[in-house]
Amino acid sequence: MPAGPASADALLTRVGLVAAALERATDRSDVEHVHRLRTSLRRLRAVMRAYAPVFPPSAWKALREEVAELFRATSPLRDLDVQTERLSHLEEDAPRVALPGIDAVLEDYAHVMKAAESEVEGAVDVFARRDTLRAVGEWAVWAKGGPVPLDFRLDPGGLDGSTRRREARPLARRRLTKTSRAVRKGLVAATERVPAAGAELSALASPDLHSLRIAAKKLRYTCEVFVPVLPRANLRKRAKELGLLQDHLGDLRDADVGEARLLGVLDDLSPGDSLAPGYAYLLGDTRAGRIAAAAELDGAWTAAGLAGWLRELEADLKA
Repeated sequence: MPAGPASADALLTRVGLVAAALERATDRSDVEHVHRLRTSLRRLRAVMRAYAPVFPPSAWKALREEVAELFRATSPLRDLDVQTERLSHLEEDAPRVALPGIDAVLEDYAHVMKAAESEVEGAVDVFARRDTLRAVGEWAVWAKGGPVPLDFRLDPGGLDGSTRRREARPLARRRLTKTSRAVRKGLVAATERVPAAGAELSALASPDLHSLRIAAKKLRYTCEVFVPVLPRANLRKRAKELGLLQDHLGDLRDADVGEARLLGVLDDLSPGDSLAPGYAYLLGDTRAGRIAAAAELDGAWTAAGLAGWLRELEADLKA
């Protein structure tokens, strides 16, 4: 399969998913609308990154950055949605003495959320005015053999179209191998900083866990992109396994961030403050959640055996 048509099929599918998600992105009747937009943007970014060699570097870099800008703009609102939902459920079973503190946190989130909602609305408007999805779609048509897009922002700079006619399999193998090695390199560097020999993955510092999670995401979505191109490499199963590990990494990261925030607030409260019991209760629940998330992560880590898993993937790609 030539790389051009393969990239076009993947791009047009992802463009359609982003377009559908954008229609409801600012509808706050369901917090999952923002989550669905973020997921669709991640998958579009993965295709754009995976098939970047097919397209002119300057044009593709500009479009990828426009997609990335919208994604980044949604991050604060999604984090607030997740935290607010967690606290709302927690409030139902919390002791009476903790309620003032929990209510104060929810009120603070509600105030900050208004600014985050405005940021998403503005970013969606900018994205629409730039007509980014149309531009990506036009380049996808070009990759399939159509005309070069006329958008002045995307000067093709003398494209000869040879890249789009090359086989997709070598490109897929190179991209997956490069991404896999980046994960392995980051993993080795991170585990070397674990304080005790033989310690579990959850002993990594929060920045290392976050970096590993991002690397795992990139590998996961790259695997998904190339499922049709490398059917014998079992990439769908590998992407699913990475998704489970990624979820556990995310839970642990969220707990670390939440704990740091609560500790900072507690330092500023006097012991007799009416809000202190609520914050202390939240801190205890967050720490308990971290312990559970750490156990799940370490179990998933042991089951996955990621270092060996990465070597197997790279061997499969050479076969």
